Amino acid sequence: MQLLVADIKALVKQKLTEPEVFYFAAQIHLRLIQIRPFIAGNGCLARLVKKWFLSQKLGEVGWYVQSERTYCSSIRSYNRAIQLGKDYTALRDEGSLPFLLLLPRSLQI
Repeated sequence: MQLLVADIKALVKQKLTEPEVFYFAAQIHLRLIQIRPFIAGNGCLARLVKKWFLSQKLGEVGWYVQSERTYCSSIRSYNRAIQLGKDYTALRDEGSLPFLLLLPRSLQI
């Protein structure tokens, strides 16, 4: 968790392109889900931190990205895409593309 927080702090300070912002926001969401820092509420935390990151990099408009609508409208795809290993240490990055593509797809709605 400490490494993820350090990475997020470093990313906030960097100048990123819009595609990079969405990529890293989705990665942050995915990593928090896999780390599971709390007994409950990890999904809510992951979505909130993702939105916060978007707002840090894109400005206030980041809060209005309709990612939750996309996740809800394709909940089966979301649940399948997020199951990339039993925990953070077993996360299989090579299978993460379907999950990572859900966030930019929310811009099409």
